[in-house]
Amino acid sequence: MSRYITLESRQSASEP
Repeated sequence: MSRYITLESRQSASEP
C-alpha cells in the first residue's frame, strides 16, 4: 500500500 499512498500524495500535491 506504500506505493498507492505515494501516488495519491503526489497527485494531491499537484493540485493547489
